[in-house]
Amino acid sequence: MFGCGTDEIFALLNQVYLEPGDNIIQGQYGFGAFAIGARANMGEVRYAPEPHLRIDVDAVLACVDARTRLVFIANPANRRAPGSAATRSRACMPACRRGCCWC
Repeated sequence: MFGCGTDEIFALLNQVYLEPGDNIIQGQYGFGAFAIGARANMGEVRYAPEPHLRIDVDAVLACVDARTRLVFIANPANRRAPGSAATRSRACMPACRRGCCWC
């Protein structure tokens, strides 16, 4: 996918994956463009808590339901935290249902 910057890429992802009533999940301190794109497509934005400024795998999974289409994980969410956000978020992928895209 090509775009004029990350904002456009996130907007395009939301346009492709979201139908009205679908939802995305992002960390509570995630990039604002994730939510803006979802709302522009009549999607719900769910914020997973980020205790100590780190992705909480269990909190992300608690937000997932049948209407979840995109999960946005900022990497690195906190460069000083042990383990990368990408490594921690990989633990979520098998538990998420088919048809859900991780970004």
